[in-house]
Amino acid sequence: MSTVDRSPELQFLLKVIRSVSEGDAGHEVLQQLVHLIRANWSPEAVSIARVEAGGAVTFFAASGGCAEQVVGLHLGSGAGIVGWVAAHAQPLWIPDVTADARFCPHIDRRTGFNTRSILAVPMIVRGEVRGVLEFINPAPETDMQSVGDLVEAIALLAAPIIDNIELSRRARHVEARYQRLFDLNLDPIVVLSNDGHWLEANQAAQSLLGLCEEEPSGFDLARMGMTVSAFSELSRKARDTGVVAWKFSSSGLDRVMEARLLYLPDYQPDGGYLWIGHDISYQVDQARAWQELMQMVVHDLMTPLGGIQNSMELVLAAWLERDETMPVEQILGIGLRMVSRMEQMISDMLDSARFDADERDLSIVAIDVKALVDEAVETVISSVRRRKQKLSVHLAPEITTLNGDANLLRRVMVNLLSNAVKYNRDGGEIRIDVSVSNDNMLFSVIDNGYGISPELRDHVFELFVRGGSRNTRGAGIGLRFCKLAVEAHGGRIWLQKEVEPGASFTFAIPRTLPLSVKDRGEVER
Repeated sequence: MSTVDRSPELQFLLKVIRSVSEGDAGHEVLQQLVHLIRANWSPEAVSIARVEAGGAVTFFAASGGCAEQVVGLHLGSGAGIVGWVAAHAQPLWIPDVTADARFCPHIDRRTGFNTRSILAVPMIVRGEVRGVLEFINPAPETDMQSVGDLVEAIALLAAPIIDNIELSRRARHVEARYQRLFDLNLDPIVVLSNDGHWLEANQAAQSLLGLCEEEPSGFDLARMGMTVSAFSELSRKARDTGVVAWKFSSSGLDRVMEARLLYLPDYQPDGGYLWIGHDISYQVDQARAWQELMQMVVHDLMTPLGGIQNSMELVLAAWLERDETMPVEQILGIGLRMVSRMEQMISDMLDSARFDADERDLSIVAIDVKALVDEAVETVISSVRRRKQKLSVHLAPEITTLNGDANLLRRVMVNLLSNAVKYNRDGGEIRIDVSVSNDNMLFSVIDNGYGISPELRDHVFELFVRGGSRNTRGAGIGLRFCKLAVEAHGGRIWLQKEVEPGASFTFAIPRTLPLSVKDRGEVER
């Protein structure tokens, strides 16, 4: 064999090396390679199969008979000649496949091709088989010994291309995944050049900042909370510290933003900067609302506290001066009502917080509904009389008992009645209706007062919202408490929108709530 002229083989090998080294895309290189092998030796078919995880193989390059049908076909681990070579990492020449039990006619049956002989060579990278090169039905005059040596050399030369194809696929997958995460991020993200021009922007940034790909320089840094000079200073700090953060209000965006600028030293040749914005308007509004709440709560607590102090001072003065004409009992009654008012407000705030945190348990008992309504009416009746209002109660004849948390439902009724008194005119009317509908008991509090402005109707059960149109102060937590307390019973509360003038609130409580074990059989009055 040493006397054989190798120059044609060497020239062909050189052609293969040039083809492999000059190719750009992996699949195209391997496809070109199988065409080159077939053109040089004229076998009926040449194919390359990639070895998948677990040992299965997939054909992804072929030339010759039924090539288009072969590409994409799969064989299980160890199946056929190609599977045996992949599993054993050894080349295999079979001049007559019908005499070899390892041959699998599956592909021939699928394609109609007739395989008679096969040279199968493993494509090995770092000791692992990445693919198998098949040389099928060579011409009768082919010197298979010399061809076998060259095909093995070509297989070793081309094997890394299969690795590169897989690495490229993974890289594209990772790039596509992170590009999608970049594009779909809810926060606006912009990549800036060293001179402050935007290079990339996700969908949120393009929408928020009005960025246009056709005019990449046509945008205002002020919308990102910077001027040109400020960007120079912020970018310098980002280079020194890695990231710099600041907050800004944008009149153009009508919101409060928190921005971060990160230095990207490896972005493109000259580096770049990543700007990330986060809308904190809600947090700012919440902080402002909490501050206003605290002011209103302090105001609302100071009023009954002042009444208590005045009552105590009057009683003390009467006792010191031995003034028997002072109506001490009446004054103490006023003080006790002020204490009850403070207790109600504090309890509403605490229970609202517990309901929001899902930490408030119900104590379900059998409640005498008439007694519940009477107690709520008794709580507000002095205010009703003082303002010369008319309060009427209408209970359906079948109303008897209801299972529920008596304390919570009593406070719901008191809150609704207190609002009806507060937001009604002197001499106005208030009506309580209690009825049964299907499996629910309905409680309605109706007044003919000033009503609720249309823009607040959908928000009256939110925290800090007050429904009256009069200049009446309040913390805006009563209706929020009512909603949470009713929903904790599995019920619902709503504002009837058709009432005009005035307002009508209704809440429904299921009649089938199970009693607490410790309270079963008791009726609270």
